[in-house]
Amino acid sequence: MTELPISREDRQILDQFRLRNPLTERFNFVQNMVRRVRLALRLMRDPRVSLWAKAIPVGIVLYMVSPLDIIPALVTGIFGVVDDLVLLTFGLDLFFRQVPEDILLEHARAMGFGGEG
Repeated sequence: MTELPISREDRQILDQFRLRNPLTERFNFVQNMVRRVRLALRLMRDPRVSLWAKAIPVGIVLYMVSPLDIIPALVTGIFGVVDDLVLLTFGLDLFFRQVPEDILLEHARAMGFGGEG
């Protein structure tokens, strides 16, 4: 994929969805997760987004609703949902990386995302 010249403001918007350091930045994902899920749902309806990219969120949802779990909730209690949250976070990040930047920016702006980080 070739990179187009991009403004500083656009880069700030994109960086909200393409985290540079997933190990340290993921700890505060809760406050941004709703916005990220809403953006993903909006992108799923865009015909310009490839079917391959759209398969990622579909796979995440199928895993989350399936009775199979990497860490069963019955054994670990509340910590059994951790694998679902990790999958959702990393899966959305992968999805946003597969969406062309111009499409991601268009939808992020339409939802009111700005360069505030």
